[in-house]
Amino acid sequence: MPWWLLLLLAFAGQISALALVNAPPFAVYQHYKTWPDILRSGLLPVTIIAVELLTALIVLTRHRAVIRWGARALAKPVRAVLAAGIVLFASFVPADSIVRSLQEAATSILVTAASALIVLALTLTIPTSFTESLGPRVGRRISLPGRSGPSAEWDRTLPWVVACWVVVLGAAASWFAFERLPHIDDSVSYFFQAKYFAAGRLFLPPPPDSAGFVVSQTLSDGSRWWGYGFPGWPAVLSLGALAGLPWLVNPILGGITILLTHDVVRRLYDRGTANVTVLLLGVSPWLIYMSGEFMAHPLSVVLTLIAILSLLRAVAGTRWAWMALAGASLGALFLTRPIEAFLVAPVVVGWAIGPFGARLRLRDLVPLGAAGALVAGLSLPYTNALTGDPTYPPHTKWADATWGVGKDRIGFGPDVGHAAWPNIDPLPGHGLPDVVLNANKNLFMTNFELLGWGCGSLLLILAAFVAGGWDRRDILAVALAGAGTLGYSVYWFNGGPDLGARYWYQALVPLVILTARAATLLTDRMGDQGKGAGPRVATFVVLSSFVGFLTVMPWRFGKYHEYRGVSGAIRRLASANDFGHALVFIRSADREDYQSAFSLNPATLADSGTVYVWDRIPDARTRIIAAFPGRTVWIIERGAVPGDTLALRAGPLPPGTLPP
Repeated sequence: MPWWLLLLLAFAGQISALALVNAPPFAVYQHYKTWPDILRSGLLPVTIIAVELLTALIVLTRHRAVIRWGARALAKPVRAVLAAGIVLFASFVPADSIVRSLQEAATSILVTAASALIVLALTLTIPTSFTESLGPRVGRRISLPGRSGPSAEWDRTLPWVVACWVVVLGAAASWFAFERLPHIDDSVSYFFQAKYFAAGRLFLPPPPDSAGFVVSQTLSDGSRWWGYGFPGWPAVLSLGALAGLPWLVNPILGGITILLTHDVVRRLYDRGTANVTVLLLGVSPWLIYMSGEFMAHPLSVVLTLIAILSLLRAVAGTRWAWMALAGASLGALFLTRPIEAFLVAPVVVGWAIGPFGARLRLRDLVPLGAAGALVAGLSLPYTNALTGDPTYPPHTKWADATWGVGKDRIGFGPDVGHAAWPNIDPLPGHGLPDVVLNANKNLFMTNFELLGWGCGSLLLILAAFVAGGWDRRDILAVALAGAGTLGYSVYWFNGGPDLGARYWYQALVPLVILTARAATLLTDRMGDQGKGAGPRVATFVVLSSFVGFLTVMPWRFGKYHEYRGVSGAIRRLASANDFGHALVFIRSADREDYQSAFSLNPATLADSGTVYVWDRIPDARTRIIAAFPGRTVWIIERGAVPGDTLALRAGPLPPGTLPP
């Protein structure tokens, strides 16, 4: 069978697999359709997947020798059983019944096997002469893993090209999928903070009517009104707000992630491994869509990479200065996501002074500790300004007021957590069963989102785990990935399904590094088996990434466009009607409609521009009108009939007019 036909079948199979997935644009985990639903909706996707699997098996029977060589390279039963268990554990999120869960597990295993085998068959069908000659041709342009000597022709420009690619794709995701608006409660609050930070405020005076300006993750205590988040990310986002381009901050951070990763990996391994790592990152749906939203996670990854790179530079440069920069970065990470600072800092510092790391001296930690404490200490006056107690963070005060005192805390017990999100946290309290369920959800999403491979994004790492060959250079990546994934087990919330396993986002770069390393290890191991098997590992990686990127990226757009009900409809109405210096009442039972409008408010309610208020309490209208004199009045309303859209119902009404 010609290779191009197998390639088309690989695309058709992955498209069919995605057609079997329910991934609504809400904060719920994606699931495969139930078997009755598949029967009702048509068997075409299942038929294509069955043909894909059958074709792959037929093709692979003609390559028994290569398959046997590969099996011998992976002939480690205990590791193989453990890897298979991880694949099964990551294949699905348990549903609401045992029967449905078993059905979904079977569907997932079938789809994963079909995808893996068709790409393997395609890899083996491509002529050996082509795969063996491709390496030298590519090697003349960019360095490949294990290469020593002078740089190749494109080595210096490659990371910059990939960085620009990520910035463009992240910006496109922000503009088209997310419509330049924060969609998640946390990011709405972050953007709120960023705007008043940009105006030089640590908080705002309370609004004239708290119910009319309420969004989640904000708190008005009668004298101050503020967002609940830690100050690091809003401070950086405020730079984008000042420039009028807040939606572009995270795409730029995505590009910076590429440049920092390349430099870190080049110093840890070699330039070729760095090239492969950033090329894989450049097609990661997880990286690109996270770079399109307003969440804090991209900044936390950048700060971690700056700390690691500073330590690597400290070995050969002005030691105290680089150590101070590493400490300042970890301190800034504490200001951004404190729990990640506590998880990352011990790994980074331990690696810096450990026998398998940078081997720095203990006294070199003095500037690191001093700079870290100085930067992290900025949280104390900030917290005191908002809560009146430097040890009582705004996040905790908001959580205590929302869920009950002490519910949102690190640790285990029957009173930890809350029952508001049963689809995310189905069990009361936090214990070992919750740890297992949270790990399952995050591992499942990581396996899907990391690279978008139909065969599972962790497949190569698991195969290399079975084959062996890792060395001490891999300790840092393994430790960083493990610190985030295991460390979050002590927290009751798993992060939810927004933008992938976002609480595990610190593992993104380490896992991609390990994927690049796994490709090298398997290439070496398979190369020892003869018949040109080694170069085909790289072919498998390229084909899996190619198919995954071109299918998952547009499919994910459907989930994230108007995600959680947030849309740009109100912005479009404002542009079409030129609201200007106005007061706009939003009449809708959906909090998402006001959330869409809230992010369009000026930095402070006293600033010029359009102020949007949620028209929830008729008795408050007089007070609100009086608080905003000189503004024309408009009304936007969503009809009561399901499916009705937001529309302009009245306006412009003269300033001071009580809306009907």
